[in-house]
Amino acid sequence: MMIPATYNFSVVRGSAGPSQGLTLRLKNNTGTAEAPVLENMDFDDVRLSIYDKPVASAAKALIVRPTIDTGEIVVTNPGEAEVSWVPTAEDTRKLLIGPKNYYELEVRSSNDEIVYLLGVITGIGGLNDDIE
Repeated sequence: MMIPATYNFSVVRGSAGPSQGLTLRLKNNTGTAEAPVLENMDFDDVRLSIYDKPVASAAKALIVRPTIDTGEIVVTNPGEAEVSWVPTAEDTRKLLIGPKNYYELEVRSSNDEIVYLLGVITGIGGLNDDIE
């Protein structure tokens, strides 16, 4: 059993680009805690599901769900199993202000679905609406 890592981060609402997203390398530890051996995970798709309430809540609403299949998550370094969510301004405007955006990053490979990472995204700002 793999226990997902937890990572909380902030995003400036209305901003776009790699500095506002998330980049990570998908690795398995095939060694021990004392002598880790990190190997690339196999994956067919990666999904980042962002909700307005903790995922266990029955009344949650999906804010955004970028995936590799939709092209909203990209493989930035195949040799290192590195993937990136590079959000658009439209994506970040959908985030709620404050630490109210709960996410899970799921890695899919063949029949396996593994929650690899989870946490809270804090939405900052939001006055920039791009209206000219």
